[in-house]
Amino acid sequence: MKSNPSILFGINAMQELDHWFAKNGSRYSKIIALLDENTMEHCLPEFAGALENLTDFELLEIESGESSKSSEILFQLFSALQEMGADRSCLLINLGGGGNL
Repeated sequence: MKSNPSILFGINAMQELDHWFAKNGSRYSKIIALLDENTMEHCLPEFAGALENLTDFELLEIESGESSKSSEILFQLFSALQEMGADRSCLLINLGGGGNL
C-alpha cells in the first residue's frame, strides 16, 4: 500500500510535502497535476518551484468555473488520463480549488 501524505498546512507545508516526495515519489508510475488556467498562472510556479523532489510530472488543464464541474468534463478527464498513460499506480494531484484571486 502506498504512503499517503497527511493534510499539510502552515509555514512548513511545502517543505514537508517536498520531503514526502523525496521519500515516496518514486513509488508512482506517473505523477499528474490537475489544474485550471488560473491555478496554472498563479499557483503552479510556486508549487513547482518549492518542490525540489518533484521534478517529473505532467499537467492536465481544465477551464475554470462551474461549467467544468460536470459529468461530461469528468468523462473527458478520464479519457485524457487514459491517453496520458495513467494507471492504478499513478498519483493525481488536484492543484487549486475554490476562492477568488
